Amino acid sequence: MLSQELIDYVIDFLHDDPPSLTNSSLVCSAWLDASRHHLFAEVTVPINRPPPSGDVLCEPLDAFTTCVKESMHSVGRFILNLCIYGRNTGRSKPHSVEVRAILALLEFLPHLKELSLYWLDLHVYGKASQSSCFSLKKLFLAGIYSNNPGGNGCSTLSTLLQGFSHIHTLNIRDPTATWNDYTPNHTAQTRSVKNMVIGHVHSDAYAVYGVLLHVLSMQSLRSLDLLLSKPEQLNWIGTLVSCAHGVQAVTADITELSMKFETLHPQWSSLCLVSLPALQTFELRFPLWIASPYSLSQWKNAIDLLASLSSSTSLESIIMQIVCRESDFSAFKDVVSALESLQWHDLQSCINHMPSNVKIMTINIVVKSSLRPSGDQDIQSMAGINLTIEKEMKMQSVKLDLHFMFLQAIPLL
Repeated sequence: MLSQELIDYVIDFLHDDPPSLTNSSLVCSAWLDASRHHLFAEVTVPINRPPPSGDVLCEPLDAFTTCVKESMHSVGRFILNLCIYGRNTGRSKPHSVEVRAILALLEFLPHLKELSLYWLDLHVYGKASQSSCFSLKKLFLAGIYSNNPGGNGCSTLSTLLQGFSHIHTLNIRDPTATWNDYTPNHTAQTRSVKNMVIGHVHSDAYAVYGVLLHVLSMQSLRSLDLLLSKPEQLNWIGTLVSCAHGVQAVTADITELSMKFETLHPQWSSLCLVSLPALQTFELRFPLWIASPYSLSQWKNAIDLLASLSSSTSLESIIMQIVCRESDFSAFKDVVSALESLQWHDLQSCINHMPSNVKIMTINIVVKSSLRPSGDQDIQSMAGINLTIEKEMKMQSVKLDLHFMFLQAIPLL
């Protein structure tokens, strides 16, 4: 008779083979838990059809909740990552799901670490129960729509966030709603969040950031990733930042802002980044364009954003990620030409005016792998632009770290 530890060890080798894991789970009770540990670690619940007329509780979610609740061997305890998603057709409203249905499900998932909700229309009818899921590490909300008849979506978002005592990472993108006249519930318990990613706020920015400020404890926030798409976001993010004194790392992606507003000159001081007494690392992401007056204008915007940090007393590291999108270039030589057109001495001057605690400046030039250098001439051009940037970027006390990065796909925040 093999020990349980040895059985578990052997079955672990089947972690990426679901058919074999399924067969193993049928051998005997000693093999069941070890197999289910991998089979149910990640579960996806697709909401792929409209709910019946008048029924706001969506059937697939109800069926899954019933299955977990009535499982003879407690399947819910094996689920670590749960994704619930609707359809993103671009033509119809997302599928309706009631917040209390989600929170009721979490009661049966004691070890859940990550919850992702995509393209759903969230509602709150009646009083939502409090979830006892205290182990949640990541909450990802993308394409969440909320337009409650007779209610408002900010209350919906607030109710959802209040279902958790602790969220290690909150990632919120593309919320769309008529979220007006939000009235905070002053009896709500503040939730702890360490890392937050915010992008594409299509609804009332004031209300959305108001919910985040009210429900979440900004004092516990340690990193903040911002995907900036609208000028009006700056003021509201600035309000949020001014309450988050413990933030140590900020990433700002201005790619979409640059693409939408060609002649925009934002007031970067509105972000209030200098009010962060513990800020140590700042990363800036922006697009590289084919050499033109417009590209120089966007370059100036990027430098102005860095210059807004010149009075920071804690900043130690600056990362500039220059993204070369495949659609803007036909060959690597065009990338080199665009890099040569940038006024690197302006960046050098900006960095030299930074406080003496800034020790390293990292420049990552991110290029789609399809634009990789294809011959000796391209390789020589890459070496040449490296030398040019290093020559232009001679700084007094800051070390330069320069990299070309060729990726299959350029990741978002």
